[in-house]
Amino acid sequence: MRTARYFLLFLAVVGFQSRAFASEAEDRVAMERAIESLNVPKRVYPAVANPQAAFELDRLKRSHPGTMRILGPDSSAPSPAVVVSHEPWGEAQVNLSKLADPPVVFVTPDVALVNGSCRFEGPAGAVTETVPLVFVMKKENGEWKIASIRRTAVP
Repeated sequence: MRTARYFLLFLAVVGFQSRAFASEAEDRVAMERAIESLNVPKRVYPAVANPQAAFELDRLKRSHPGTMRILGPDSSAPSPAVVVSHEPWGEAQVNLSKLADPPVVFVTPDVALVNGSCRFEGPAGAVTETVPLVFVMKKENGEWKIASIRRTAVP
């Protein structure tokens, strides 16, 4: 009898955690969509929650000539590198130094910090500069909005 209670408690905890992780994954996708929506030329951005964030976005656009592209957490986060030698008795080299901070950090269930970047391209399409950004995301009425955009220092 006691074992059955513990088993039911275990199933309840595992079920709750799987729903929490699924919800977090859905939230990450929604945040990515909100950030990517900034790349569509508009006068008003529905994903931006306050005028200060819209002002910062406009200031970024005016700071560089050419095309600007906002990159969300998945496309701007560096990944670890593995280099494999193809010589006999060659070595494999794993470079973990490119690991960055986690791209999304939930401060509360309704507030998150998202690492992203802004890539500026010149007339020929060549990347002229990449600026790291931090987005403060806020969930309002079940929808993720950008509360703030900030440039970050290059490490």
